[in-house]
Amino acid sequence: MEKVFQYVPEAGVKRAFCGAGALSYWSKMAGSSGMAGNSGWTVNLGDMKRDALGFNYRVLETPHGALQLIPTPALRQTYNKTMLVVSDENLFHAQYRAPKFQANILTDDAYDGVKDQYFSDEGIGVSLIESHKLFEIS
Repeated sequence: MEKVFQYVPEAGVKRAFCGAGALSYWSKMAGSSGMAGNSGWTVNLGDMKRDALGFNYRVLETPHGALQLIPTPALRQTYNKTMLVVSDENLFHAQYRAPKFQANILTDDAYDGVKDQYFSDEGIGVSLIESHKLFEIS
């Protein structure tokens, strides 16, 4: 966790998007009869809460900072035991082409069966890649 919190976030908390397997791993570690309880050391995992954006999360307390563990249904099958830790300060809205309305596209090369469409080419941009981490729990 020292490397995860190398770039300290302003909010003091980082978000970790977790597959079901990764979230289960931390739950097992935090349980009193779990792996951590039997070894004498503890893992502090808070109760399930909901933030202002509607995400359900649990807080994992580490010596270097707190992680919001957010269950992410998109991380399944191969990515079930994956945890993506992001730094909010180094994410931005990337817009590659301006949004526009296209009318009568049946005659254009972009035929998809719809006469009119709104087109935009945008997504999530990432800077300072070192501030984000990807965990694969085995």
